Amino acid sequence: MRLVNLTPHSVAFYSPAAPDVVTNQEMPLLILPSMGHARCAERRKLVGSLHLDVVSLPVFSTRLGPAAGLPDSQTDTVHLVSRQTYTATGGRADLVIVDQTVRAPDGHVVGCRSLARPRTEGGEAEVVTR
Repeated sequence: MRLVNLTPHSVAFYSPAAPDVVTNQEMPLLILPSMGHARCAERRKLVGSLHLDVVSLPVFSTRLGPAAGLPDSQTDTVHLVSRQTYTATGGRADLVIVDQTVRAPDGHVVGCRSLARPRTEGGEAEVVTR
């Protein structure tokens, strides 16, 4: 089985037993480089503004457009994509996202411990064993 990273950055995979916050002593088991960029457009419509003391910020209604940059499904390959891209596809069976993120002591995400197929509207995520 192949896992292809279609996010715009490398992804570090830690042991499922790794803590939520890791230090430099905990090394990832695997670092998967980006091998392409699957994305989806976002459609936005101005619906108002939020007036704060020093600035007025626009508020948009957003909707995901179609995903682009995804190869056709292959029986021996799973593709790692962003949650936004996963959602835009309706949860295609060969797509996964990072799950159980791991953070550095300063709070930024440095990797994950697992992958997920989020539940899409109208049903449970499909269980696929490959």
